[in-house]
Parts: sequence; C-alpha cells; structure tokens
Amino acid sequence: MWYPPVTVGDKPASAIAFDVAKRQCRELPENTEFDDDIKRIVAAAQDHAERYCGQFFSPRTVKMECDSFDDFRRLDVAPVRNVVTVSYVDTAGAEQTLPQSLYMSRLFGLEASIFLRTGRVWPQIQPDSRITVTADIGYDELPDSVAHAMLLWIAAAFINPDNQPAGGETAFDDLMVNHRRYG
Repeated sequence: MWYPPVTVGDKPASAIAFDVAKRQCRELPENTEFDDDIKRIVAAAQDHAERYCGQFFSPRTVKMECDSFDDFRRLDVAPVRNVVTVSYVDTAGAEQTLPQSLYMSRLFGLEASIFLRTGRVWPQIQPDSRITVTADIGYDELPDSVAHAMLLWIAAAFINPDNQPAGGETAFDDLMVNHRRYG
C-alpha cells in the first residue's frame, strides 16, 4: 500500500505561468487589481487537474512510502522522471539505503515501477516499518492539451467567481480524459 507523497524542498513552480493565465482571463498586464485572485485560481486549477488525472504536472521531488517491496510493481505517482533513492529500516532497526546495483527503474509513460536485477533479492525489513522512495516527478514540459484545459478552467473560474455553471467543464473533461490514470 502506498501512502500520500510528500514534496521535498521548495513548493513546486506553477505549471501555468502567471502572465499566460492573466492573458487568458483577458486582464491587461498593467491592471493588478485581480492578480491575487488569478494566482489563487491558477493554484486551484493545477490542484484540480492533478487530482483529476492522478499525476503531477510541474517538476518536483517527492518522498513516498509503502509497506512492502511488492508495491514497487506500480509506483503511485506519475510521471516519474528519476528514482533518487530507496531506503528502508532493516531488521536490526537501522535505516539503510538500497544500492542502485540491486534494482532498476522502469519509467515508461505513466506506469513507473522498480524491479530487482537478475539474481538479486530484496532485503528483509523491520516489521511494521515502511519503505521510502524518493523520486523526481512531473513534466519538464506540460502537454499542450493539459495546459489548454487548465487555461479554460482558470478563465471560467475567473469569469464566474460565484461558481455559476460555465461552459468550460465539457472542454476541460474532453481535453483531460486522455491524461487520466486509472487504478
């Protein structure tokens, strides 16, 4: 079982640049009256899109924990760009880092996994402890359809601050459906 990932270090940058979002909202650069509102909407749009698709859109490093090495068949985040470290607590209670010579990462698309190299075995872990995987995740470049969907959502939220039905929901779903991860 995987537990929710935790971002390591600074808060990740927004997947949508503020000036692009402001232009989508039809606000002139010199008008700063609604800047805080637009920034909040951009953050909400990214959070909504990431939860909707089950993946992370801006680059970041995360730590994620699981109960056993069997969980490595499918990492719980996407897209994974690099597995940085794998650590565990051994049966004596000491924290250990797995040498990369023990495992390999398969980082194909949205379905990343970690597997043993031939002839190797996973070490024994302390009962009731967790294995920690630190990984670099997110897109270096946001897919155009995701960026467009997020911009539609941002503009609809800006134009309809009282949450009245807007015309962007269908376009958002249509653009994002191909990026959803299904369990």
